Amino acid sequence: MEENKEKLQENIEENENNQNDNEVVSVDETKEEHVKYTGKKVKMFIRYDFKAMKYYQKYVLVYRRKFPIVYFILGLLSFVFAAYEIYQGFASEDINTFGIIIGALFVFMGAYFIYSTFAFDSTIDKRLMQMFNHRKPAEQFVEIRDDKILLTPADKPDDEPFPYDWVYVTEIHEIPEYFYVYIGKTPLIIPKDPNCITEGTYEDLDAILDDKIKTKKYKKITKELVKKPITYVHPEFDPDDADEVQNETIEVNNENETVEVKQEQENNDTENKQE
Repeated sequence: MEENKEKLQENIEENENNQNDNEVVSVDETKEEHVKYTGKKVKMFIRYDFKAMKYYQKYVLVYRRKFPIVYFILGLLSFVFAAYEIYQGFASEDINTFGIIIGALFVFMGAYFIYSTFAFDSTIDKRLMQMFNHRKPAEQFVEIRDDKILLTPADKPDDEPFPYDWVYVTEIHEIPEYFYVYIGKTPLIIPKDPNCITEGTYEDLDAILDDKIKTKKYKKITKELVKKPITYVHPEFDPDDADEVQNETIEVNNENETVEVKQEQENNDTENKQE
């Protein structure tokens, strides 16, 4: 009996040791996976600054939500209803004051829609300036490979990157300045600027995306979106004085689409007060 118990105990200890060894190997394989990868890849440093967000918001408004066309049509319809109501108001035997007032309201509505059609570019600028005057642009490292996309926060470059398999990429859109790789409904904004590439070449990036485009919904716009030069200069922020909230989310209305950019910044003064 005692010999059987000893053998059983030895078997249990041996199994535990084997399980621990397997766990260590599994962790090491996970950590070394990115180092061992020998396929085609491109590493980039991406900054979601005024320029990047201006191009994306204008792309969304013009080519996805059809903002100018919708507002222009609404403006014309408003003027048609205004003309009808005002005509009916004066054409009746007794002047219909209420109809004339309704017609006047439609005139104002039409003017608003037509004005918005041509002024939405400056409206985007105002919104972005209000946002970036009080917060720093988000930054991250992106590694684009044949098998997956790896994202790493710029302020935590030593952290394990967050992987996305290409199966989760639903659409790839292209404009002259950027690629928009949609992971679900969230776009990854990839600049075409070779200066953003820290490893690999733009030709490698183009080749990877060209291969993925074959199996994804793809849309390409060759027309220049922003005609006026972007002159906005981001203000400098003192890390000790910057009033920012951790994990902020920048939302861009886009048919339930959002651009989620997480910003994590330490606030030493706040932490010291809490301690």
